[in-house]
Amino acid sequence: MSCHALAQAPVGGRGGEVQKLGPVLSNRPPVEVTPPAPGPSDKPTYTDPLGRLEVIIDAQHGYLKSVRFPVLFAPASARSIDRYIVLDGLASSELDDEVTSIQHHIDAVVPHVIVDCLNRKSAIAVRKIYQFDPAHSEVIKTVEIDAPSEKLMTVLSVSHLSEESRKGGYYYQYLTHTASRYVTYPTAVIGDAYFVNRRNYQSGVMTVTRPDVNFTYGEVQLSTNGVPEYMAVESEG
Repeated sequence: MSCHALAQAPVGGRGGEVQKLGPVLSNRPPVEVTPPAPGPSDKPTYTDPLGRLEVIIDAQHGYLKSVRFPVLFAPASARSIDRYIVLDGLASSELDDEVTSIQHHIDAVVPHVIVDCLNRKSAIAVRKIYQFDPAHSEVIKTVEIDAPSEKLMTVLSVSHLSEESRKGGYYYQYLTHTASRYVTYPTAVIGDAYFVNRRNYQSGVMTVTRPDVNFTYGEVQLSTNGVPEYMAVESEG
């Protein structure tokens, strides 16, 4: 699920009408950011002994460089990177983060890694806490941001799936304005699952499913500042 706007007519739109771009924070268009893939020298940061979960965290910027589920679906892999959107300030991403320290707590009751970063572009300090739950095939990321002055900002994640994860699969999206129904799009007809004005994808939940191998991948924002996230947003108007 990479961060681009579709050039074709919006899938699932109303009567095939032309997509209208709505306002975004700071009235600036989204910055296209794709998380770089792991290289041959990258070693797993965490590996479950039973082969259920394998994770690589980038040592330079601290983003989620690779997530794999070797036993469940070996060819599938995903990576994710955060964008920092700042009102009246410079937006940036994890590619602007400079890792200052990494603490490995792999042998803890809840295996986790703490990554501290400095982002000079947006003038923020970022702490990323990755918790690993192989029994549920989950990676839980907590982002803590500190700044010398108050800022109004938000964090958006960009996910990139391997072609093996997408091929022959479907995007599943929950839409409240369709009487709380799920809608389905074949991955073959959608190159980039991103809409600037939230017109077609209006939910905090999107999954990619390969029904032929019973495999589903999803990335969900659970809470912000301790407040649970509502999993869908209202339609325009």
